[in-house]
Amino acid sequence: MKLNGIINYLYEVGLLKHQKRTGWWRMMVKDPESVAEHSHRAAVIGYILASLEEGVNAERVAVLCLFHDTSETRTGDLSWLNQRYIAGAKEGERKAILEQTAQLPQVIAQKVVALSEEFNSRVSREAQLAKDADLLECLLQCREYAMQGYVKAQSWADMCYAGLRTETAQNLARECLIADPGQWFETLQENPSSGSTDATN
Repeated sequence: MKLNGIINYLYEVGLLKHQKRTGWWRMMVKDPESVAEHSHRAAVIGYILASLEEGVNAERVAVLCLFHDTSETRTGDLSWLNQRYIAGAKEGERKAILEQTAQLPQVIAQKVVALSEEFNSRVSREAQLAKDADLLECLLQCREYAMQGYVKAQSWADMCYAGLRTETAQNLARECLIADPGQWFETLQENPSSGSTDATN
């Protein structure tokens, strides 16, 4: 097997660590999260959402989330506002996926393309949960930006909530909207030695 194509693909996907999520600039966020950061937490959320459901493949939901934005190494991160003025944006995204995965062995390329098509079609329960995980990650990021003083963040979080389609995601999102994003650390500060035999570590 020739590995050059796989190596090229892996380096290309690495660009997602530097590709900023451009929608946040409209909230005046100076240094917004990267696409890779977004995709990572979306995958974690997707796995957890799916694990709360009966008969859903949690691993597949996580993988759908991991791959859902890989075309953005070539298209850039196009927010809904950008897409409003770019004819054929979705077709361009599909073309990017096809050309991007052409570097891979055919059997792997077919799987990655299938993941993209499944995510975009929302036909499967897994794809529906993956899309909700995508929105829920955005909602959490809004809450974190709100703590940093970005005044529009809460209204953006409300828009993300309105887009959720599964009851499981809606229930989780309602709690996220009222929770303090820093509470996990404050709990540790209240009892720093909990779970450790050596409080100095």
